[in-house]
Amino acid sequence: MDFNLETYKLFIKSLQSNGFKLHSFNEYVINKPENKICILRHDIDRASKHIQHFAEFEQQNGIKATYYFPTKLINNSPDLIKKIAALGHEIGYHYNDFSLSPGNFTAAFKSLKINLEKLRKLVPVNSLCMDGKPLHSQDNRKLWDQFNYKELGILGEIYLEIDYNEFAYYTDTGRKWNNKNINVRDKVVTNKEWPVYKSTFEMINAIKAGTFPEKAVINIHPEHWTDNSYDWTKKLVWQSFKNVFKFVLIKVRKMNRTN
Repeated sequence: MDFNLETYKLFIKSLQSNGFKLHSFNEYVINKPENKICILRHDIDRASKHIQHFAEFEQQNGIKATYYFPTKLINNSPDLIKKIAALGHEIGYHYNDFSLSPGNFTAAFKSLKINLEKLRKLVPVNSLCMDGKPLHSQDNRKLWDQFNYKELGILGEIYLEIDYNEFAYYTDTGRKWNNKNINVRDKVVTNKEWPVYKSTFEMINAIKAGTFPEKAVINIHPEHWTDNSYDWTKKLVWQSFKNVFKFVLIKVRKMNRTN
């Protein structure tokens, strides 16, 4: 079965045993390692028992990943954030301030500074990652058209700081790997045609065969992955429903742009 913790462990161990070094985002920005590297990122959209399982496994295998937490978890799950940081992982802010203040750059920047400060009272924070928020009309990355996140002591925004012509990007958004039909905003700007994989097992086979890109950013949402059969099936059904909705949403927005 794909999207369970055992498959994730197999994926990570395949990378490590085939010479890939796994880094957090800040580690990459500071040290700029060269060959066979993966930047490991986790977007945390909601609290889940799986988050700590991921963090513990990674820590036990010498991996430092970046976990991006949104405002609602900064307010409601501060102990979880502290636990992940205590395991040696990097914490970033998963911001949606611009989509919640559509068109108002000043209000959005003020909101982001307030929420960033709340998170920094819990743990050190030096990176940002936009939250896609498919139901909102505004892309949160537009905030940086008028403001500079480096003035806030931020090393980088992971969508904007990396050259995705150099790095392949793989995300499990929608419990699918890089499925453009249901992925509203979790996308990067690139002119390169990177290999496409339909499952984690296809990625593992590519790693073993030596055909997997030598530089990649991998975004995994722990909430999608579980070893419990009931939870796995429930997530499959619910995510399938959401994916149909997002597919229709993408089509409608494309039609509106052409009209």
